Amino acid sequence: MTSTTNQTAPDHGQDLLAMVEAGRAALAAGDLSEARTAFEAVVCAFPDEAVGHNNLGAFYMGVGDHAAAETAFQRVVDLLPGNANCLFNLGTAQFHQARYDAAAETFAAAKAADPDDPETLNNLGAARFQAGRIAEARHDLEAALQRQPNYPSAVINLSDLEYAAGRLDRAIGICQAYLDHHQDGAVSRQLLTLVDLANHQHAENEVAAAEDPAPETDEPRADAATP
Repeated sequence: MTSTTNQTAPDHGQDLLAMVEAGRAALAAGDLSEARTAFEAVVCAFPDEAVGHNNLGAFYMGVGDHAAAETAFQRVVDLLPGNANCLFNLGTAQFHQARYDAAAETFAAAKAADPDDPETLNNLGAARFQAGRIAEARHDLEAALQRQPNYPSAVINLSDLEYAAGRLDRAIGICQAYLDHHQDGAVSRQLLTLVDLANHQHAENEVAAAEDPAPETDEPRADAATP
């Protein structure tokens, strides 16, 4: 009679999480080499688990390798299609490579999955702005501020857009209106920069007017129609 022993099957989920946590611990300790090795080991051992690819993508974003991050995040989106957070990460990696049209498309898909997320609306507006789609970008950024009025990044992006569109007074007004209700150093610096630009433009206009005055003309002839 052959004797047998009870064997416990390996816990797939427990092994996966342990490897992910090892990578995160190495990252927290500042050991980038060990963190990268750990996360790459996760995706090698568990190629169909999104969590490993997502952590690897976040690692690559942190070290500035945005192309590698995009590859990792694309794999996450393939595994979890329609997930707003995963699409957000992919769009962010595309944006940081100046691939603004691709980023706009990805953020639009994230918005479709989660229409009220202010960060998605802000990033979508930023991508469309960089792609030259000003009207759509303005709509997105205003929507972000409607959903989260205390959102300095969206304020700065919207004021940048208005300045680029030749509406400097509107850009200043956006920052001033925000600072009437909130305190933020970045928005304050943005306002000072815009006011300086306005003052500079005003001074240039005054110089131009002094150097090139309007031509003088004689008065109309009152007797022009007199027979």
